[in-house]
Amino acid sequence: MKSSIKSILIVLGTLLLFSCEEKINEPEWPEWANISQPKFENAKLTGLNEETSIKANDLFRFTAKITDVYNDLTSFNISISMNNKIVFQKDVQLSGKEANIDLQAHMPFVANFNGPVYPVVTIKAVNNEVSGTTEIVLPEASIVEVSRPVTPSKLYAVDNLGHVFELSPIEGKEYDFITTVDLSAIGQSFKIASKLTNDNKIDYNGIVWGMKDNEIVTVDETGSAIAINSSDGVVKIIAFNIYTFLISGAAPATIIDKAAFTESAYAGYKELTLSLSRGEELEFIGFGKNISDILRPDFFVNTAENKTNFDGYTAEYTLLHNETNGFIYIENKTMVLPDALWIDGSGIGFPLPPYIATSGWSWSKPTDYVFCKKTAEGVFSAVIYISNGFGFKFFTRRGWESPEYPEYKAHNFTVTPSELIQSHKWTEETWDGNGDLVPGPAFVSGVYKIEMNLNANTITLEPFGN
Repeated sequence: MKSSIKSILIVLGTLLLFSCEEKINEPEWPEWANISQPKFENAKLTGLNEETSIKANDLFRFTAKITDVYNDLTSFNISISMNNKIVFQKDVQLSGKEANIDLQAHMPFVANFNGPVYPVVTIKAVNNEVSGTTEIVLPEASIVEVSRPVTPSKLYAVDNLGHVFELSPIEGKEYDFITTVDLSAIGQSFKIASKLTNDNKIDYNGIVWGMKDNEIVTVDETGSAIAINSSDGVVKIIAFNIYTFLISGAAPATIIDKAAFTESAYAGYKELTLSLSRGEELEFIGFGKNISDILRPDFFVNTAENKTNFDGYTAEYTLLHNETNGFIYIENKTMVLPDALWIDGSGIGFPLPPYIATSGWSWSKPTDYVFCKKTAEGVFSAVIYISNGFGFKFFTRRGWESPEYPEYKAHNFTVTPSELIQSHKWTEETWDGNGDLVPGPAFVSGVYKIEMNLNANTITLEPFGN
């Protein structure tokens, strides 16, 4: 009996030993996180008092509830774009599994803005785990419609010394204002305001223009002033356009003299290469009475008979004067994406009378193709004359396609409006794979603005001018 009990105790001890060893050697598995993404509820952009439409520079309000089932929220971001540019951006730090966002700010008024439009509103929330990000673009039904503000009856240039100089509307011009008073006392810089306070200071509840990143934009109290750059210290006028936000008179105009043009590699052309800055005032000499009769209206905004503001990106360009038709073409031969796009094909020409299509699938001379204007990162446009029966493509360089810089086939883009322009897609009846842009059923010859947006994969066409 004692022997049996002893055997049982030995066996139990052995089992206990194995059990302890097994427990000691057992790996300690980590506690796996629960994967989750933040969720938006009732996200909407409205006017300050829930309005469904506002004017640029009015206050807007963004509200949303953000929740996360398993993980703590860490941040929220909102980005608002108009005219293909980000005009408002805000980051908010979060904590916990639930957050209520309530933001208020002025809806920026941007250059070349028509309206009414629905801004593009992108919102993003992040939690504290890997893959814990939710990013969405709000549908138009949740976004306030934005229109142009009412054009003021007058504007005010307020300098760094507190002096105020009125700008009055120019008769017959919708958006142009000019000073008609003596500017000899003006300081070194100024802002332009649509409203003044009772003590003749800038009222920032109205629209105020200043400088940011070397560009004239609407600003608040913290915005920089527009510097006066006059070589002789004399400013005779200040002219301002509230559509393009281009200014004249605050700096001496750059002289573009016909006599300075030299022989070009293109037969029948003379050329001048120079650096141009957006908003720079140019004075053309020797080209006739009205310079707007020979310049592309998308790159040059006429301010007087022989003066214009440059409205392209700051860069080096070559101006090419065609000695036969008198037009001045603009290009930079070496520019490629992301700085430039080009158009080549048939049925396109210079956007001024006598309105003739001169292109023909060639890169031999400036009448054969179009150098597009970059308007934002990934967005390019051109104002051109287009005749019925056209067919053309966008290219990322001046020249035929290559592995580095391919042509853009229109059937890879959303092309609108379809009644005016379409992409040459495959059908059972016809297919040649060219991907050209071709006329829609309602197209008529005329001057158009065409835009390619590489961010949204869209191509749009709209009539230009009257």
